[in-house]
Amino acid sequence: MADSSETDRLYREGVAAIRAGDKATGREKLMKVVEQDQLHEQAWLWLSTCVDTDEERIICLQNVLTINPRSEAALKGLSKLGASLPGDDTGPEPPSSQIQASPSPGSELPPEEQWRAGLLEKPAGDGEYVSDAILIPSCREPAPRTLLDLTSAWANALIFKIIGPYDEEVQYGSVPHILININVAVFLQVLAALLFFVLLLAVGRNPDSLLSPAIQSLNEMLAAIEEFNSANWIYPALRPAYNYLVAATGGGSIPRISPEVAAAFGTIFAVYLILTVLLTFVGQMFLAIAVNAVAERLGGKGDIIQLTLALTIGLVATSIVQIPVWLLAPFSPAILAVGSLVASIYQFLQMANAVKAAHKLNILVSMGTVIIAGTVMSMVVGCLFFAISLIPSL
Repeated sequence: MADSSETDRLYREGVAAIRAGDKATGREKLMKVVEQDQLHEQAWLWLSTCVDTDEERIICLQNVLTINPRSEAALKGLSKLGASLPGDDTGPEPPSSQIQASPSPGSELPPEEQWRAGLLEKPAGDGEYVSDAILIPSCREPAPRTLLDLTSAWANALIFKIIGPYDEEVQYGSVPHILININVAVFLQVLAALLFFVLLLAVGRNPDSLLSPAIQSLNEMLAAIEEFNSANWIYPALRPAYNYLVAATGGGSIPRISPEVAAAFGTIFAVYLILTVLLTFVGQMFLAIAVNAVAERLGGKGDIIQLTLALTIGLVATSIVQIPVWLLAPFSPAILAVGSLVASIYQFLQMANAVKAAHKLNILVSMGTVIIAGTVMSMVVGCLFFAISLIPSL
């Protein structure tokens, strides 16, 4: 018999491929799973979603019922396909090569189906036939997820509630929802930063304000940018934004925003938003790969798609929590310091909660997983920057 870890890996890869829309790869992986473990209930169930014909779907679902006669997903699927159910003689006759889900003991089985015989020899007390298969966590039929489901998952993630919409989204969400999570999270972060900047200009311009040093720092940065402006290195369409910032931080009343200034700031905002989305996407993918690798080593049972969904849902929740911190920060450096610390702890707990939701590990192991993965990523990034710094000297 094949190594169970190899079978488990193939199963997770197959499910991840199906969830990503690659049914051909998913079918190939799951076919290998059922070849190695013909009693893998979930593999047969997921395989029914990616085979080509209704006849093949019926075979897969009846195999599920052979392993677990009480599988609601298989019963529901067979009913939709119009196939016969256990105890139902009104359905169409199955093909001769297909075995009924609950045949009588002693029925003749072809050699390739002899594995079923052991499942059909132990009657339960009520006369039904039950499975000898190792119990596998129940798997529901994948259902399309909507944006309303996703927003419910965000609301549950805010209070670290896994059971319900959050867990369902992690289990059955799709890759497009990962992209939606990242875009929403980045939009909230950029919007909060923009509001912080506007409030900083309004509050920090007062010389008696505790945040006046921040305005001084901004003036120093603008002075450094002036060298690029003098050399005509700043794109002409963006110069109105630069000139406006110089006037706004130089004292006196805040100038009105002209259409040219609004267009310049709009362009900067759009470019910053796009770049931040791309960088966040890459960062989340590397984070998911690192965390998933550690979680698998520690006995996690999820896949990388589930983990990425959970991590990006947590990212949205963290972005929502950070908004009040950014809005209050311009009024006090202490609020900024304490708020940033609280937001960092909250983000760490969201990441641990994501590992728990995707890989079904306990919270302490999940926290350790995040710490180990974060340490490894920091070391890799540090080595990368060190190698880049050595390039000029070569």
